Amino acid sequence: MKPFLSLCICTRNQSSRLRETLSSIEGYLSSDIELLVCDDSDDDLSQKVCADFAALPIIYFLGDKKGLDGAILKITKKATGKYIWWIGDDILTHGAIDNVYNFLKNNPQLIFLWINSADSSDLSLTAFKNAENDIFDDRNKLLSIGTIGLLGFITSTIFQRDQSLDSLKNAEKYLGSAFVCLYIIMFVLSKKGKIGFFSEICFLSMTKKNEEKRWFNPSVVFGINLPFIVNSFKDVFSFNSFRSAISQNITQLLKAIILERVTSRRNIFGYSPSLLPKFIQIYWSYPIFWLYMPFLILPRFILKIFLPFYILLRKFK
Repeated sequence: MKPFLSLCICTRNQSSRLRETLSSIEGYLSSDIELLVCDDSDDDLSQKVCADFAALPIIYFLGDKKGLDGAILKITKKATGKYIWWIGDDILTHGAIDNVYNFLKNNPQLIFLWINSADSSDLSLTAFKNAENDIFDDRNKLLSIGTIGLLGFITSTIFQRDQSLDSLKNAEKYLGSAFVCLYIIMFVLSKKGKIGFFSEICFLSMTKKNEEKRWFNPSVVFGINLPFIVNSFKDVFSFNSFRSAISQNITQLLKAIILERVTSRRNIFGYSPSLLPKFIQIYWSYPIFWLYMPFLILPRFILKIFLPFYILLRKFK
């Protein structure tokens, strides 16, 4: 018999975090849960960590050095469970696997499940606030629970494998976007079936602070790649819901970019003036973009003069 749930861990050069992740899984695997690890590391430390967990039935294999996108594609193809749960370098909470497993078993009509998480440094910082367990058909309701970018947060998304298979070939076009995962999830959401939200904290993530360097360029990934990918699935949502989601996404990004320009000389968010023409091409019909756009081009010393006005502007979503 095929397993019911596939836990699919993608890791790269994070052997200590992988050890914590595997430790959080110990004791929660049953005969119909499989555990896969795709290791894209530059050394063998993660492989040695997997060997230390000999009691776990780990299906270990090397990645193809195509980044997270390539690892997501490879591990999804190798998984055999009815449901796939991608896991990054996050720590599952006590009983999370059992809780998610039971929720899925009790609701076999689900094709997608969104689960909650918290920041490992502050458990009050949850990904989704004031949301309760729910099952529904309306895809627009997803965007009232969380932002569209969070659909690309791999550890928080669980989906029926069979619903995703037809997306995998086309998803190869998005290698290097950092959002192959988002394409697959959007494809699943375009299929007929129930979707659910699970409000219990299922894992702890290590949220990067604003001054920490990302492994990807946030301005490109969230400002350009995200709208490009989700635009193919805009009919999944109502016109107004989709527009609101894209507007909220670019607003959050622009706030972060502008605040960084005012307060720091480090370019963590990867914005450069060369991206502005592309931003205009994508967001020309979004009024909120034009409100923030001047702050992308003003020199830093002028930005600091207008800082009080910008703080007032930040209240607009």
